[in-house]
Amino acid sequence: MAFDLFVAPIGDEAYYWLWGQRPALSYFDHPPLHSWLLGLASPLGWNTLVLRLTAWLTFAGTLALAARLALRINPELGSRAGWLAVAICITSPVWFIMTTLAFQDHLMILFSMLAGYVFVDIFATTLAGDRPRAARYYLGGAAIGLAVLSKENGVFIGVAIAAAILATRALWPLLRVPHLYLAAILALLLQLPVLMWNISNDFASYRFNLVDRVDWLDNVNLSRPAIFIVLATLTFSPFALAGVVSLVRRNPGLPPLGQALRLLALWLFAASSLGMLVLSLSTFVLYYWNIAAYVLVLPAIAALRPGWRLFWPHVAYGLLITALIVVNYAAVPLSAFVGKPDWESSVVYGWDDVADSVRALRSADAPDFLAGTRYTLASQLGFALQTAEVTDLSERHSQFSFWFDPKAHLGQSALVVSDETFPVDGVAKRFTGGCVEAGRVDVERFGIPVHRFLISRCTGFAG
Repeated sequence: MAFDLFVAPIGDEAYYWLWGQRPALSYFDHPPLHSWLLGLASPLGWNTLVLRLTAWLTFAGTLALAARLALRINPELGSRAGWLAVAICITSPVWFIMTTLAFQDHLMILFSMLAGYVFVDIFATTLAGDRPRAARYYLGGAAIGLAVLSKENGVFIGVAIAAAILATRALWPLLRVPHLYLAAILALLLQLPVLMWNISNDFASYRFNLVDRVDWLDNVNLSRPAIFIVLATLTFSPFALAGVVSLVRRNPGLPPLGQALRLLALWLFAASSLGMLVLSLSTFVLYYWNIAAYVLVLPAIAALRPGWRLFWPHVAYGLLITALIVVNYAAVPLSAFVGKPDWESSVVYGWDDVADSVRALRSADAPDFLAGTRYTLASQLGFALQTAEVTDLSERHSQFSFWFDPKAHLGQSALVVSDETFPVDGVAKRFTGGCVEAGRVDVERFGIPVHRFLISRCTGFAG
């Protein structure tokens, strides 16, 4: 709650919020479900609480499913089983961050958890020699489809389910069930909005995610997988990783439900982690891209290892890291104490002051449009001003490339927000009259310089 109250929108959060103000079948960077929901929520107000409202709702739903799984496997523990699952989940730093930030991940996690919950039940019923109810397949298929409609890496829950069935002889009877294939078709049909948008836009998002961002082994760099492994371990929790290793050891005494959870949790962890590891050979993989791997293994540790001896070290580690993250974004960038503040942290500060300066400059000399030198700067400016009428003038393609028509703005003037990392020089060449500094916002926290924003007046837009 402290994060939601005191931290201004992260750049990508503001970016996705602006998507919600312009409803479409899909968007350039990611599938549309998250921004559809943001668009529905936006009449409640342009503030961080509304921005992150859907994330808190899905956070509660995800924890409820995790707790329910643990309780079903350990009914003798009563409510303690559920609280163990909740504590283990929320004290994994990356799990907590990605379930509460207004990124697409919180929805992907919820629907992956729901799909896992349903298919654990289907697997357990099959392992017990019974026949699962038909409705469960369709609920599971819809959950998989919605996970992928939230974010592309939701596909890993489908991959894990398929791999678990194919690799486990006791689950082969499921291959003779028509409902399984119809559920898969349902999951695919839910991707029609993304497919239709891509057909209408020269397959732009498919090319961006599958071609433009990845060298596909043309430029292999072994340092990237090493960096990914280290960062993923630290943000997941080294103690939680030890818990995953403990799940690999077979436990012959597990009931069918426990067997099913262990099986699917490990397959999901393996599918996502291996996929990210291979991808890291060709591009830089951010640690949180592997969030799908952790969806089921954390509640599985709680459910299958209720006496887990690393519980308290894991909780202490997670609370410490999470507290540092909140301080870093809500109070002052921690990197400021050892040198220049890092851009990712410092750029979230000072947007109210930037918005006030832009309003004053617009009143004095009304520009034709507002812009930023990066898609996140443009989005944070738009959120602070409570308007979607902003654009990104950088050379990097983004969703703004589909909204902004350069020909319609030829000869116009603009106020452009930039900073030292993304200076206005990069876009000044697009204006025949050039750009001159019109304002400057120096952001400080507790007397410590944090960030500097520049506001430039640019004239004669040349397209």
